[in-house]
Amino acid sequence: MEYRIFLVEDEPIIASGIVRKLEQLGYGVTGRTGHGESAVRMVDGDPPDLVLMDIKLEGPMDGIETAAEIRKRHDVPIVFLTAFADEATIQRATGEEPFGYIVKPFTDRELSGAIEVARHRHALERATRAREERYRMLSEVLSDYAFAVRVAPDPENDALEWSVGSTQVVFGVDITGFRTVEDAMYLVHPDDAPLVQGFWRRLRTGTDGKIEFRVLPENDSPRWVKMDGRVVPSRDGQVEQVYGAYQDITALREAQDRLAEREVEFGRIVQTVRQGIWVGDSEGLCIYVNQALCDLTGRSRDQLVGRQSLPTVLSGGDGRAEGEESFEGEVVTRSGDTVPVLVTSRAITGGNDAFVGSFYLFTNISRQRRALDALERGKKKLEGVFHASPVPSLLIDSATNSVLDVNEAFTDATGFAAEQIVGAGGFGLADYEKLEDLNRMVAILKERTAHSSQMRLRTREGESRLFKVEVRDIVVADEEVLLLILNPVP
Repeated sequence: MEYRIFLVEDEPIIASGIVRKLEQLGYGVTGRTGHGESAVRMVDGDPPDLVLMDIKLEGPMDGIETAAEIRKRHDVPIVFLTAFADEATIQRATGEEPFGYIVKPFTDRELSGAIEVARHRHALERATRAREERYRMLSEVLSDYAFAVRVAPDPENDALEWSVGSTQVVFGVDITGFRTVEDAMYLVHPDDAPLVQGFWRRLRTGTDGKIEFRVLPENDSPRWVKMDGRVVPSRDGQVEQVYGAYQDITALREAQDRLAEREVEFGRIVQTVRQGIWVGDSEGLCIYVNQALCDLTGRSRDQLVGRQSLPTVLSGGDGRAEGEESFEGEVVTRSGDTVPVLVTSRAITGGNDAFVGSFYLFTNISRQRRALDALERGKKKLEGVFHASPVPSLLIDSATNSVLDVNEAFTDATGFAAEQIVGAGGFGLADYEKLEDLNRMVAILKERTAHSSQMRLRTREGESRLFKVEVRDIVVADEEVLLLILNPVP
């Protein structure tokens, strides 16, 4: 945006030359006049970014008086133009805190340099004032005691410029004439004294920061205090002001300690869960994952936490759970592969049932998918032999010991329909009242040390029938399946 300048110069020829120089240098000229009264009116009507002011003006107001009036009304930097550099004039002009001087005649470089220096200095002062005002406002809301100190070369000469709040609330003691942290050192816990003194020294040398330390009020319990310090440098880079804010955080620290203990306990539990866990806030930003999810996706916590990472992890996920639901989906790994998962999601609500975040649980179902796929493929191969066999037979998943299929001869021998057996555990086929039969089934399904054994199985009518059991290991598409052949014993 064009930098706008107003010119006050009572010599028309000189004024025209300055306007021409300003425009050639890329500045905009909002107007010009040679009289103080009209300058005030014109600046009121259209405040510029900067005023070039000739000190010697015709009329009742000279340039210094005109500058004083404009500064009362507007936050506008003023650079004086003068052909007179006598000491008395300079002293009068200095009283109006000008942002620079240019002695006529001057070159384009001198004019541009003076304007840019004034422009930068004014921006810096405006930012400093805004910062101080923001700090004061925030301190009133967020701290128990806040202050601004004008820093002197000797700490004994530091001056308190303003303060809000009460030292009684922070330290448990009303400290009369409080200026800096040094005035409260007699209350600081001995173990924390070096920390506090070092912090204050760093502030005085220009380093912002914050610390937490303990104080020991007389006849009172120890307190935790948080101090936040901000530094304002002067034009020469030295520390000019220090803003400080104190807050009693005793209750917060105690709550944090209790929460930390619970978080450690919770973390131990959650990290042992084999399913992947992802938790996000109301904006879909991830705030927690467990190691199982990192292992599942091939991504580190740093790559997931603090990011809107669910769409990266879950194909089609947006990080915002709606109520509670379960569905099958696919996790996308870092290498670009996909893993089939069963997803359980739940919305997390706070007060007034407001949505505050989402919880996702991922269960890897790759093995189940492979087993089902293998069974589907193996079914076609085994169909002709297995289902047509006159000998009662079962197919059992070696990983889960669940019954995958039975043939018609088995349903005839036991009276159970296929849907009553498929999906049940293999152990449940044994006659539990005969522990030796259960033990044999355990040996067959778990240890598989015996490949031929006799045992009793229950029929649908509750009778026990004696069978000679033979086991065959079958590998279908890299998945192991057990074929149990039951020959009735007369």
